[in-house]
Amino acid sequence: MSSSEQSSNHLQSQLKSRVAKYVQYDNYINKIQDQLKPLNSEKNKIKKEILYLLKSNNIPKLKIDLPDGHIRLVSDERPQAINIKYITHAITQYFMMDANSNNMHERQAEAERLIKYILDNRETKQKHILTREYV
Repeated sequence: MSSSEQSSNHLQSQLKSRVAKYVQYDNYINKIQDQLKPLNSEKNKIKKEILYLLKSNNIPKLKIDLPDGHIRLVSDERPQAINIKYITHAITQYFMMDANSNNMHERQAEAERLIKYILDNRETKQKHILTREYV
């Protein structure tokens, strides 16, 4: 057996061993996640009930001490997520603000060119992901 065949066999052996361990952990994690699903569902149901009680009684803030910390309710406002739909709408609105009937089509075309430029020139990143597919 040549050294390249030995190296290839060693690599295959290592891969088989690592994949077997990966599958073992994946199975264990899936089992635990299946057990957590009903617990999370019940927890979320109770959380909605608590939030409903607080909102219906006009309680904007709350802090309840627990033996290991506390439960806190705070309200905050966050801006809407920026996505393609929002960017398209915002840029189109911006370019159409000052548009009169004479140059409306030109402004619309300018907005579309800017949107296309933004979409076409986004940075891309390559990411390697190991996934398990079930048959």
